[in-house]
Amino acid sequence: MNSPPLPFLSGIYSTGPGLVPLSKNGLPDNRVFDIDDNYKAYLENKSECRNHLTKHFCTENFHPATEAAACGYVAKELARSYPQIFTYTEGATQVLENKSTGDVLRWNGNTLPSRGKYMSLFDAISNQVQEDLAVFQVEDGSDWLAAIHLCSPNHWDPRDKIGRPFPEIHSPVPAMERTVSQYKPMLQSVIAKGPFARYAWGIDRDNKLNHHPHGPNEGTAASGKYFIRMERQHLVGLLEVNAFLFTIRTYFIDVDSLNREERAALASAVKSMTQASLKYKRMDGYVDRLVDKLSS
Repeated sequence: MNSPPLPFLSGIYSTGPGLVPLSKNGLPDNRVFDIDDNYKAYLENKSECRNHLTKHFCTENFHPATEAAACGYVAKELARSYPQIFTYTEGATQVLENKSTGDVLRWNGNTLPSRGKYMSLFDAISNQVQEDLAVFQVEDGSDWLAAIHLCSPNHWDPRDKIGRPFPEIHSPVPAMERTVSQYKPMLQSVIAKGPFARYAWGIDRDNKLNHHPHGPNEGTAASGKYFIRMERQHLVGLLEVNAFLFTIRTYFIDVDSLNREERAALASAVKSMTQASLKYKRMDGYVDRLVDKLSS
């Protein structure tokens, strides 16, 4: 696994945008996608989600040109970053070949000639990466979540977010008022100046990828164990269609693997969280035990 930077080392928890240029995302060659030794396990999780795909894959007013732009970007980036796994050719038909899985995707514009096991091109492309993918559209003063393929949800349902504007999507997140008040210039900056990286984190009692609130995979807490659930997120502007691609890659770090300095920083960051943030992150029931563990 490519170890991402630890976002809690400042010792302060924050819900701010925290956008940094792609060059500071911690991946070699400014990669957007991180394919590592856990690739098969992540794809197996996505395969399991196909049993109830409408809980994980949603679209609303997803323009064909935007879908084509987003999927073309992903295909090119995969071939650039991982030529040993992916080949991509453009012509009358675009072709992405995944040598690891045997998947061969052929499409024209945004249409798969034969969908086979996939519902759409975006569905097919989303199943080539470990990341979850979303596309946000901005148009005529409006903005909305146009597509989301989320197989590693962190206790939220994408059906509650699809088609909604940025402020509504983030309304459950505590202390987001300042970000929401300035969100329109931020979105335009993402589209025109991206890609950007950002990080989000919390603590879970297990390391299950799929924590859909209406699913069978909530998992069982491991006795006495705590895992940092960290997301490396990328925002990639699609200027030609006035939209951006949003990627979410989930990582787990066993708290027991942290060194003394890292444990102290995590304890400080946890203690800096408001009660509202602890409740939102589902940590309020065990925060005291966690801090004691980190301090021991």
